Amino acid sequence: MYNCHIHTFTEKDIPEKFYPKFIMKFLRKESTEDLAKNLMKYIKILEDLFGIEADEAERYLQFYIIGSKESQDEIFRICQPSYPAGTKFFTLSMDMQFMGCGNVLRDYSLQLDELATTDTTHILPFVHIDPRRNGYFSILRKAIEDQGFRGVKIYPPLGIFPFDARLDSVYEYCTDNNLPVIAHCSPHNPTHYKGTRKELIELLKNPYFNVNPRGLNKKDLCDIFTHPKNYHIVCQKFPDVRISLAHYGSDRMWKKMLCNPDDEDNWVNIINSMLLKYPNLYTDISYTMYQNQAECSNTFYLLLNSFLQNETISSKVLFGSDFFMPASQETETHFVSGIRSVIGDALFSKISESNPRRFLGL
Repeated sequence: MYNCHIHTFTEKDIPEKFYPKFIMKFLRKESTEDLAKNLMKYIKILEDLFGIEADEAERYLQFYIIGSKESQDEIFRICQPSYPAGTKFFTLSMDMQFMGCGNVLRDYSLQLDELATTDTTHILPFVHIDPRRNGYFSILRKAIEDQGFRGVKIYPPLGIFPFDARLDSVYEYCTDNNLPVIAHCSPHNPTHYKGTRKELIELLKNPYFNVNPRGLNKKDLCDIFTHPKNYHIVCQKFPDVRISLAHYGSDRMWKKMLCNPDDEDNWVNIINSMLLKYPNLYTDISYTMYQNQAECSNTFYLLLNSFLQNETISSKVLFGSDFFMPASQETETHFVSGIRSVIGDALFSKISESNPRRFLGL
């Protein structure tokens, strides 16, 4: 079995200004044990007390609670026991130096060094590449050729288009070396570029289309980097690169699908159409499916099952949880059993075993 999307980075890998000061002042009054035990209650408190959106409150709490562990190995040991022996985990590094929140506490190379030596039997590490970092291509080559990394991660909402010309060498390298790419692809993401609006508008300038920022907040503007349609350019230019558009459009888009399934602008419909068009394009269900199990069993899982009846789409979907991003009282074990109970053993085996192997190029 494969879990195709987890994280193990620590608070040492988070920018110094990631948390608003008033949030840190509040969190430090509480024990991490109490925060973890009453996670959903504290998300509601942050919403009501500080006017923070639920997804952002969730992200602050998860980064604070789980990220405070001493090592990536300690974080991984929280996730691993929920899965059968022998499960492999696509473990995605994060380079957050360029998101406009100040400096990261430790050098990115140290995060990669630690990940490369953490449970090499079960972890399949992916190297996050941001072309704004000096020497990014050398970092890529070292990770793949010397440290055993198995693929590449890109994270557009931090302020970079997936079709950025500086990434061409990365896609070419992935083509030549049979490497997959996992790309964050969900809107309104709490982890996004947080510099000034002026800086963000400058970053959005590109050779393919004009951006009208009027009436858009910073999260909306960052969605432009992340939009699945950007990958038409990448897939046409680099047709042999296997790319997974992580999160299958997001829970936000799945909720909209339930009300308006024919909306052509819904990211879920866009991704499905692209899965049918591009042979090497994939998606994963990480985070999006990690909701209240009773709710999902009657909504998202049934919708997923209907999508998986299409043979082409069912061969392009990857199982993943996005540990440790989702805040839920459910365990990873419940997440697995809930999906399996609705889509059945055969389809679950497909998205958690055969599809991941093909995505890896095995």
